[in-house]
Amino acid sequence: MVDNQKVARDIMILLQTIEEGMEHINNRIQEENVLATSYFFDDIVSAITSIVRSLQPILPHLGENRVLTQSEQLIAAMEEMTSGYEQEDEAKTIRALQELMPAFKAWQGELNRCLILYTSC
Repeated sequence: MVDNQKVARDIMILLQTIEEGMEHINNRIQEENVLATSYFFDDIVSAITSIVRSLQPILPHLGENRVLTQSEQLIAAMEEMTSGYEQEDEAKTIRALQELMPAFKAWQGELNRCLILYTSC
């Protein structure tokens, strides 16, 4: 049986790594061709997808929260950024990143709030 508290702790660590990756993309966009950062973004999408899947058995135990709402907003922002990369539209990708970063921060904050309480039980 999977130890859900260990999964929760692992998610919190991965959230920090994703945040660093997003900051790296933001910095790289300032330095070079926006579209050259797409492979970093692919890794971020993969990590976020893994977290969303891993949360399913934990969500019922987190009490009242906004995780699902925040997840939907984050996924919408990721889809917009993916569209920018696919269309090779640098301006659209930059705008999407400006929406993605606050959506991620809100999602990360809500997850950390809930998971800290969950792992301290």
